[in-house]
Amino acid sequence: VSTQSTWGLLYWGFFASRKLAYYRHVPLGVLKDMGHELIPRLSWAATISEWLQYTTVFGVMIGLLLWLFVTPKGVPVIGGIGLLYRYLLLECFGYTLRSITYLPTSLPGCDDHCLPNTTATYSHPPKDLLHVFIMPSSDFKSNCGDLLFSGHVFQMVTSSLMVYHYLVPGVWRTASVFVLILATIAQCFISLSSRGHYSVDVVVAIYASFFVWHTVFWLVPDRNLESLRPSNDVGIPTP
Repeated sequence: VSTQSTWGLLYWGFFASRKLAYYRHVPLGVLKDMGHELIPRLSWAATISEWLQYTTVFGVMIGLLLWLFVTPKGVPVIGGIGLLYRYLLLECFGYTLRSITYLPTSLPGCDDHCLPNTTATYSHPPKDLLHVFIMPSSDFKSNCGDLLFSGHVFQMVTSSLMVYHYLVPGVWRTASVFVLILATIAQCFISLSSRGHYSVDVVVAIYASFFVWHTVFWLVPDRNLESLRPSNDVGIPTP
C-alpha cells in the first residue's frame, strides 16, 4: 500500500465521506433502539466520548513509542516508523470500510442536530459538493449520517489490539489491556448515552475491528514493515 494512497483514503474516510453522508442525510424520526431505551441520555456524554477517544488513541501511540527506548536491541522488530505506519493502515482500512457501509443506506441521525426542525447551533450540513470535498469542516460534532459503524468504538478496539500485540508480555501489558478494555466498554455505553449512535453501530464496530485487524495483518504482515526501521532504531519485539 503506497503512502500516497494511504493518505488519500484517510482523507476520504475521515473527512470527505463523512461530509458526503451529512450532505445526503434526510432528517427523520429516531429509530426504535433498545440501547436508547435502556441507557438514559446524559448531556455530558458526548464530551466524555470525544475526550476518551482522543486520550486513548494518543496515549496508546505515545506509550508504545516510549516503549521503544526500553526494549533490548537485537530482536525482530518493526521499529517506531513501522509501528506508526501499522496504525495508519488500520485507520485507513477501517474508515474506508465505514464509508462504504454508511453511504449506501442513509440512516436517520439520532443526535439533536440531526433531527427535524432542530434548533442546534452546530447544525451546518454541506451546501453542495464543493463543501463536501474541498471546504474544511468547522466542527467535527456537526455531522449526520455516518453512523454504521461507530468510529469511536473502532478506534478503542484497535488501540487495545495494538497494545496487546506489540507490548512485551508482562504486568504492564496485562494492566494496560485491562484498562483499555474497561475504557472500550465505557465508550460503548457513552456512545449510546450521548445519542451519537444506535446500538447496531456499536455492535458492528466491535467485530468489524477484529475483521480489519486480521485483514490488514494478512495484507501487510510485520515482516513487510521491518524495512522501515532505521539501522540504529530500537524496536518493539514481534510476538
